Amino acid sequence: MSKNFGDSARFYDLIYKDKDYAAETRFVCDRMNRFATDPKTLLEVGCGTGNYAYRFRDAGLKVHGIDASSEMISIAVDKKSSLGGENITFEVSNAEEFSTSNSWDSAVSLFFMLGYQVSDEDLHKTFNSIRTAIRPGGLFAFDFWNGPSVLEKGCSPKKIEIEMQNHFLVRESIPEKCSGQNCFRIQQFFQVEEKDGGKKQYFEEVHKVRYFFRDELQEVIQSNGFELLEMEAFMGGDLEATDWAGIAFARAR
Repeated sequence: MSKNFGDSARFYDLIYKDKDYAAETRFVCDRMNRFATDPKTLLEVGCGTGNYAYRFRDAGLKVHGIDASSEMISIAVDKKSSLGGENITFEVSNAEEFSTSNSWDSAVSLFFMLGYQVSDEDLHKTFNSIRTAIRPGGLFAFDFWNGPSVLEKGCSPKKIEIEMQNHFLVRESIPEKCSGQNCFRIQQFFQVEEKDGGKKQYFEEVHKVRYFFRDELQEVIQSNGFELLEMEAFMGGDLEATDWAGIAFARAR
């Protein structure tokens, strides 16, 4: 069984090709400019293949992205050949344990990366690492699965089928509520088949993703040296119980 975003990393951008990274980046930049004082540098924790990072760079920020998956970071670095390597760097590192010699103006953690911090210990370690990495007054933005909505709607099995130039890709996701934890265990089965009935490849990954409630996030934010500025629905509006995704903005004290 593969680690998170190991064998699947090479298909990641294809699977999420319709995700509107550009609009989401503009939204976060708008909020950052509202709450922060002209940030120039940004640390992205859980940067994946760099889809947000390059867009933040193109918005005028100097960006450093970290991710625990070496496969994802390799893809992010390779994109420099087509997107340019100025003012952007990447590093393989865990969110809970990373350190940086720089003091960043701002930090982001998007596409529910914080949900992978299933234990309270790892969650606090991650917040503490981020707080240490950004300057006093710096802004931290992160999105999350909204607990009331997740409990109401639950996670449903999903199957996607994608045709590539020489292959077919099938990914089936089977979620199961974690016992005694506010998370879902999502088992993903991948099948990659060569066209014309050729060779097939199978592999699996398991992702445990945590959902959060407002009060617990406020406690984590405050106990790790941040001040909560705003918590709203992802892409704007009041955070309601029906909203699957929320986003929070916090300032380093």
